[in-house]
Amino acid sequence: MKITAIVTGTIETWLHLLSRPLVRDNGIRISVPVACYLLEHNGKKLLFDAGQTVPERKQETLANYFVKVTAEETAAQQLKNSGINPDSIDYIILSHAHADHCNGLKHFPCAKVIAQTQTADALRHFNNEFTSIDGKYDVLGDGSIVCIPPPGHAPGHQSLLVTCDDGNQILLIGDAVYMPEALEYEPSAQEQREKPDFFNSLKLLRSLQNEGVKLCFGHYPYSFIN
Repeated sequence: MKITAIVTGTIETWLHLLSRPLVRDNGIRISVPVACYLLEHNGKKLLFDAGQTVPERKQETLANYFVKVTAEETAAQQLKNSGINPDSIDYIILSHAHADHCNGLKHFPCAKVIAQTQTADALRHFNNEFTSIDGKYDVLGDGSIVCIPPPGHAPGHQSLLVTCDDGNQILLIGDAVYMPEALEYEPSAQEQREKPDFFNSLKLLRSLQNEGVKLCFGHYPYSFIN
């Protein structure tokens, strides 16, 4: 099993949007990387998410999510630069349907897409072949790459549990939670009632971490796999 992080530019946003529930609105802007992941295993090439693409419309400078990416930084172009034909990607496993995770699909028309049903239904305008799933799913049938759906961030959100050749496990979280500090947050009873899916996902991630699974946060630069 080989896992390579591909950083497809950055997003500039407000700190409080990525650090909820830790930080309230304080007017601070931050820039975070947008990653997808190439997995190579038993002759198969898979991507977890497809990365972002160059915006087609003018953006507001202080937009909640301001995309910064060049044509050279797209996942497909980076693969080409490393000698990998984008048409050789067998599967793209999508965490969810937000643009920074799925827009790159248009550069991979030959890849089969695996997504939770709500995500797949939202992305039928792409010309890929979709496999819609509901809940846990063993991608290759050997237990090495398994979709696990921690909900709360977006309809049909899923993470990817990867078992390496040495038996160690890595969870590519997607956007179930943005920062590791949030895992330690204890919600009030009211917060738990208002966002049960999100806080139940935090419990799941903590449980996996306690079992020895390495958590890899999608927009957190210090958790990337090199």
